[in-house]
Amino acid sequence: MKIECPNCLSTFESSPDLDRLTCPTCAHTFQFSALKTNVGAPVAPLLVAPKKLGKYLIDQEISRGGMGIIYKARQPELDRTVALKVISPALVADAHFVERFLQEARALGRLNHPNIVHVYDVERADGQLFIVMEFVEGASLRGLMKRGRVAPDEARRIVTAVCEALDYAPEQGIVHRDIQPENVLLSTRGEVKLADFGLAVLLGTTDRRLTATEAVMGTVDYMAPEQRRGTKNVDRRADVYALGVILYEMLTGDVPIGRFDPPSARAGVDRRFDPIVLRALEQEPSERYQRASEIKDRLARMSSLAPAVAPPPPPPPRTDTVPFTAPSNAAPPAPAKSNTLLWVLLIAGLFLLLSCGGCALLMMASDGTPPTYEP
Repeated sequence: MKIECPNCLSTFESSPDLDRLTCPTCAHTFQFSALKTNVGAPVAPLLVAPKKLGKYLIDQEISRGGMGIIYKARQPELDRTVALKVISPALVADAHFVERFLQEARALGRLNHPNIVHVYDVERADGQLFIVMEFVEGASLRGLMKRGRVAPDEARRIVTAVCEALDYAPEQGIVHRDIQPENVLLSTRGEVKLADFGLAVLLGTTDRRLTATEAVMGTVDYMAPEQRRGTKNVDRRADVYALGVILYEMLTGDVPIGRFDPPSARAGVDRRFDPIVLRALEQEPSERYQRASEIKDRLARMSSLAPAVAPPPPPPPRTDTVPFTAPSNAAPPAPAKSNTLLWVLLIAGLFLLLSCGGCALLMMASDGTPPTYEP
């Protein structure tokens, strides 16, 4: 029979008579008899592409993760396509996890927002525990990012929609805790939907006992520092941090690890992205944006103003000059007004005055006898 490893979720053939099994992929050792729950019937191993699960007709496997496998399925009674998330037997085997999971599933079922994948129901069938969710036709943000850097306007649109979802969920008492590109879905109609609240924590819950499997869940690159240190006291600001990582990665194509350049220096985008991203990525929660709506507001201000780009360098000085030549059909320049005539008259008068004065001085310098003129 086919057995699924509760550690890496790979499947392998094994005899049903063996109780202690070792996964050939990851070498994890476990007991098959442990895959039973104290609150229900024995939990069967996850099947590979089952044809039917309860009243749902399985179409195909969509993805696998730490919580289990997601299938695309058909619900004949309502003639609709749904997504089934089948929970891993390793998690279902823990009675406390099942109790807490059902509590959180009921809370998730109350979420009704256009940017959140809707949870329809939680069911048990054929020894499996699974969630019935809205199926989104399209691709994940990860698929878009694999093509290269996301255009700044599109990145702003996607992050704004996720901010709407992240601002709504905490008002209903829920923090996502696993924001990553794989959980942001882009429909063929252009919708942006946040999916997979499988690691969500109920705010205000006093019982924080977690299984060892759940304690290490999450994607490290997108986890806030306080989330890496443990799962206690994690609030909406952890989701703000993860959203900052996603925005940086969309703009630059890289994950901000260690010392990193701001987006404008890394990818030449509008430098007004820099303070938004850097504040969302603050190590201390108190230094970050306290709500996702603050990021949305600042992105909205960017779209209403001209881009803030670095000014171009001044042109180099010219080393040659080109004399100006008036066009042939241009009117001749007007003659400049001059005071030349006035200066000529003044100089002539001064010369005459000096001549007369000189003659008088010569006459006075003689013997004193005035000259006589004979008729």
